[in-house]
Amino acid sequence: METEKRFTLTNAESLDHPGSAEASTNHNAESVNKQTTLVAGGSERIRCSPSTLRAGRMRVVDFSTETVSQAVCASIWKSLLPYTHRMAVTPAAASARTGNDAPIQVPPPQQTFRTKSFKYADRLFNGVVGVMSAVHEGFWLGCLNADELNSITAAHFGESRFYTSNEHNLSGFFDWEAEVFGRYFRPGSRLLVAAAGAGREVLALRKAGFEADGFECSLPLVTASQRIFDEFGEPDPVKYWPPDSVPPGPVNHDGLILGWSAYTHVPTKNRRIALLAGLRKRVPSDAPLILSFFTRQNDSVCEEHVYRVGTFCGFFLRRTKETLELGDRIEWRRFVHRFTKDELEGELGTAGFRVDYYREGTGEGHAVAISV
Repeated sequence: METEKRFTLTNAESLDHPGSAEASTNHNAESVNKQTTLVAGGSERIRCSPSTLRAGRMRVVDFSTETVSQAVCASIWKSLLPYTHRMAVTPAAASARTGNDAPIQVPPPQQTFRTKSFKYADRLFNGVVGVMSAVHEGFWLGCLNADELNSITAAHFGESRFYTSNEHNLSGFFDWEAEVFGRYFRPGSRLLVAAAGAGREVLALRKAGFEADGFECSLPLVTASQRIFDEFGEPDPVKYWPPDSVPPGPVNHDGLILGWSAYTHVPTKNRRIALLAGLRKRVPSDAPLILSFFTRQNDSVCEEHVYRVGTFCGFFLRRTKETLELGDRIEWRRFVHRFTKDELEGELGTAGFRVDYYREGTGEGHAVAISV
């Protein structure tokens, strides 16, 4: 059995005068309720008063059943002291004191002419970039009609190697999708996927035991879907259908999915509601619709600037009278509309759905609506 070693800590003076060790031991016994036990490894225990430990004036005397010289014990404690000192002293106290307990005087950062110039220049640069970005987005939102916005969005996704790649389309569900799909879709149910891209959701749903069909408005993504489905022996790849509309058909699906963030890329409120109404016709009552989107806050200054510039330019330059909406943006060469919760609920309600579940994070969100 391993021999237990107990070390009692005394002041350095008690080691220099061996006769005082007994008095120090008695003093430690009287103040045992104030002592702190630190485990140094194995069965070794080091006991000391917290106030004495913080002072850092400790050495070690061995009172174990084994004979260990004071010099060895002192060497052991000296090696452990930096770690036990950090355990006994709070970070705030440790950072505010030096070896002689004097407060550390930290000089403030030196502000030279160059550092001050950088601070103001960087603030000015970012402000100018923000204004120019708002002017750029607002101008083109005012110039381009909904069909032209759809065209630049389709080009963005059609030119993307990511959305046409096998890696993306065979990657399965996102974490939030797996959770929501499992909660709202019955096993084996038949689902219709709008804006299905090259087929990621369709393939993942079929692998999970659902029947799934999909349609997409981007021809390059439809072509990629045909290639991927053929490569892996899957029938019925994603079909092409024009944007902002739904293929007609019987009410023969149990649930609906709008592809990843697709709803946020549909321009104008009227077109989004028409898309939702078309999907509503393909399912019976109490059928779930799952969609994802970009979000915004009501007090977004950037959104307000883009809206004002776009409204001004649209009054003079837009060929049609389609109304620009707060939350419309052009980001990464694609149209996006950022939603508030109330705005999303209003559009779904107009199209014949009620929101049953809503979740948003940093700039993105997803929801489940039930057909009524």
